[in-house]
Amino acid sequence: SVNKKYPLIGTRHRPENGDIAARFYPELGPYSSASTSIVREHLWQMKDAGIDTVVYSWYPAGMSDDNGISGNPDALFYSFLNEAAIIGLSVA
Repeated sequence: SVNKKYPLIGTRHRPENGDIAARFYPELGPYSSASTSIVREHLWQMKDAGIDTVVYSWYPAGMSDDNGISGNPDALFYSFLNEAAIIGLSVA
């Protein structure tokens, strides 16, 4: 059965222990998209890679995933727009 072959299916990951439920570990370590310094670093990495337009998507106001911040995603979006403009990236 699938459960015997993959016993961790359906269990929660433990980011506080470095388990981020991903095959690849982020170079910057576990992070929050609400961190302006992390967003800025990601935008610089995109700019350095030759990317000039970023497509942005977020949960509607009052919604989040299990680990996300609910409440005011608009504030995060405007912060993202500001950082992208400073770096010279377009946002779609």
